[in-house]
Amino acid sequence: MSINTVLNDLKYLCPVLRLKVIYMQEQIKLLSLPMAVFETGRTRERQEYIMKQRFTRTLQSKHLFSIADNILSLAVDFVYYDDKGWSWDYEKHKHEYETLGMIGKKEGLVWGGNWDTFKDYPHLQLTQADIDIYNKYFKEG
Repeated sequence: MSINTVLNDLKYLCPVLRLKVIYMQEQIKLLSLPMAVFETGRTRERQEYIMKQRFTRTLQSKHLFSIADNILSLAVDFVYYDDKGWSWDYEKHKHEYETLGMIGKKEGLVWGGNWDTFKDYPHLQLTQADIDIYNKYFKEG
């Protein structure tokens, strides 16, 4: 798999997050919000690549997954999308990203737009409590 391959299939998300994302997609559709799932899972190689590009500050991403090791992604990125393509421009699409964050928070997710240091407006991830539930009931069997 290429480092440029973006995985956006919900099958890469852990079951707890997958259900929340499906609900969010319905809310986004009802609001006619031009946001779409851009990335679900990432390989370690892709994470290293985007870190070198300065799009992330960590190699310990919640996007990391490994089918072989039964590790599924604990994070998802929704990005503004219209007939001109994808846009990560928060200032230009502030209303849409803020609405995304509100929908995610209502669904009990952590929104990267609320982080103190590195603002990651497209990013939503499970809370630590939900990660613990996933690890206990899904990952450990």
